[in-house]
Amino acid sequence: YTGAHQVLPLGSEHIPPVVNSRARSGIVQVARLEPLKNQIKLIEAVRSLNLSLRIIGEAAPAHHSYEKRCRKMGGEQVRFLGSASVEEVGSALAHAQVHALPSYYESTGLASIEALLCGCQIVVSDHPIQREIFGEHAFYGDPSSVESIAAALEKALSSTEEHQAWAKAHFRWEGAAGRLKEEYQKLLGL
Repeated sequence: YTGAHQVLPLGSEHIPPVVNSRARSGIVQVARLEPLKNQIKLIEAVRSLNLSLRIIGEAAPAHHSYEKRCRKMGGEQVRFLGSASVEEVGSALAHAQVHALPSYYESTGLASIEALLCGCQIVVSDHPIQREIFGEHAFYGDPSSVESIAAALEKALSSTEEHQAWAKAHFRWEGAAGRLKEEYQKLLGL
């Protein structure tokens, strides 16, 4: 065995089907409110572009003061929608143009996968794991730079590329299980 790593995409068959909206607009984020998810820099980027943002999610435990800070910074440009059902999240993603998650750290980015499946453009952090998972199907921003996040948002908002079909084909449990089986067979010399 060479020791090379393999990236096995997650499946998405568990995500309820979403009816896409032809009238897409705005930026949405589905995430817990906590410093790791970087809402502060996202809010600053949205405000610098004079855009609006909808945030779906509750404050993580012990991060209620961070939520208060985000709400204060957001002003009228940011709507905090709190927790939402799977159907409500799907509907929000189906109507949004961009899902933005410029986290300081994100392993698989499940919300970003769901956003792609719903037809959104996605903005994620410029980290190697995100590039491995999403490749050319995402827009990347440096999570520590408001200007970089703003530039990624502008690119995503002006993009007409379609990534939904790729996401549906790429993120399948059957495919992931088959690739995992192949890796075990290599390890066992079968």
